[in-house]
Formats: sequence, structure tokens, C-alpha cells
Amino acid sequence: MEGPGVLVIKRRLSFLIGSKVIAIVGNSKTPKEVLLNRTLTDIFSQGKELFLVFDDVAVRIHFLMYGSYSINREREGKVPRISATFMMPEGKEVCVNFYNTSVRFLASAALPVNSSVDILSEKFDIRQAVERIKSSPRIISDILLDQSAFAGVGNIIKNEALFLAKIHPENVGFKIPEEMASELVNKILFFSKVFLEFRQKNRRLREVLTVYNRKYCPLCGGRISIKYIGESRRRTFYCNSCQILY
Repeated sequence: MEGPGVLVIKRRLSFLIGSKVIAIVGNSKTPKEVLLNRTLTDIFSQGKELFLVFDDVAVRIHFLMYGSYSINREREGKVPRISATFMMPEGKEVCVNFYNTSVRFLASAALPVNSSVDILSEKFDIRQAVERIKSSPRIISDILLDQSAFAGVGNIIKNEALFLAKIHPENVGFKIPEEMASELVNKILFFSKVFLEFRQKNRRLREVLTVYNRKYCPLCGGRISIKYIGESRRRTFYCNSCQILY
């Protein structure tokens, strides 16, 4: 799951702030019982991670590639990693289940605050993002998937932004002209907002995908190349004709 999807979940669960945990189960081996009778004081996302904050302790939920959640509904044949039942201030019970996720507990004082790398944050630093690209000897596909540099970028955003900026995915970071690195960062932010809008409206993202899982280039009509590249070995879609290798 990519940043926009996690932000949508954060927004949909925010109504639980102020509610108390009255039951908690799941197959996570974390000390989840410490949440019993604790009140949810905040919920926020950063990149691909969701944070549920309870005074001095917090739960970090990473949705990995296939993570999901449900409210007041169990998914047949699936055991939740963590399932928390909340008592709302007005007396209503709400059960939230998280599936196929990584769950970790941490002290509230250790919560991340570096929103300057979060692509959906108003504090995202464009200048620093361009510098991270220009100073790196890694290929751009790996740079974009590095969550310490571009929190929230996943394989879909990576592919789409590179195509929109007409940058070949095997480019080495420092070889990309500065103006093109800046264009790429702008395309990341642009497509991330489109991604977020479609997720919020429960619309199919395929409607706006230009290269990801496509067979032909929408610009030249040529065949889209598919390759597992870089350290991440993630499936990459690109047009050899339209995307430039510097």
C-alpha cells in the first residue's frame, strides 16, 4: 500500500479519537494487551505507516504490499494481525481489524516527526528532495522507493512519476539534469494527489494510470517494457522511446 492509501485510512479512522480500547485480539506477537482501557489520543500517517497514539504508547502499522483493514466486519478466512474494539464516548462499540500488516509498539516520545520527506505532507521539502536525487549514485528507481527519502512512494507512484517526467528508470541519480530532477519531484507530488483523490472516492486507479500495467505507450504507441531492476527488484514499466537515459 502506498502513501495515499494510508492517508485515506487515517482519515476514515479519525472518528475513533477519544475512544477507549475495551478488547484486543489478533495473531500479532506484540504486547497488544497493554492497550486495554487506554484511550486513543491521536492518529496520523507518515508515508506508508499508520500510527495510533495512546498517551505514552503508540502502535505503528505498516501495510506492506497487501495490507488491509475493516470496520465492524471480519474478512472470511482471514485472521487479523490485530483487532481492537473501541468504546465510543456515546457508548457505541466499533471494531477495527488490520490484516497482513506489520505491527510494532513504540513509546510516543519516539514517534517520527520528519514530515519533510512525506510526499503528502505540506512540509515536504522539494529542494531537499531534488538534492537527494542529484547527490545519489543509486539508480532513480531505488532512490524513489527509499522511504527515508520519499516516504509514501510505492511502485505505482514510482512508475507513473518517471513516465510523466520522461525519465528512464535506470538513470543514476546524479546524472539526471537538475531541471529534470525537479520535474520528477513535481510529478511525484502531482500524481500522489491524483492517487489520493481516487482512493478517497473509491474509484479505480486504473482510470488514470499511463504506464503501470499497460501494454502500449500512450505517447508513441510503442510496446511498454517490463523489467525487474535495481536493488529493490520491483517490476518496472517504462517506454524506451519516450523516457530518456542520461
